[in-house]
Amino acid sequence: MTSLPPFRNSERFPAFADCPVIDSPADPTDVPYYLLGTIAENMTVSASPTFILKDRNNASFALTLRIPADEINENLPGGGFDAKGFKKGFTAVVEGARRSGAKEEKAGFVVAPSGSVKVCSTSL
Repeated sequence: MTSLPPFRNSERFPAFADCPVIDSPADPTDVPYYLLGTIAENMTVSASPTFILKDRNNASFALTLRIPADEINENLPGGGFDAKGFKKGFTAVVEGARRSGAKEEKAGFVVAPSGSVKVCSTSL
């Protein structure tokens, strides 16, 4: 039986503010890390599914899913992406999350390919 990973390990499971910014250089010696966030709201109003999550420190951040261009339906909210699994109170897992739009007192947000984000039916 596989044991659960040490979720208290802030190197493997950082808070949103501790994730690197999108244009920072990657270090090949870095260990894989995962941003965990409890889904608080579905804020999708365009073709990009967007959710407000709360991280391990209870800080809010936005997660926008990038849908492959050939799968987008502009006439549907979220581009037609099936977001049924992204329920309020569930936890989203984003491997190697990087912050976009972080500048001058703005924390930014996370953009991830839609197929790379996993959802667990539990909260942090």
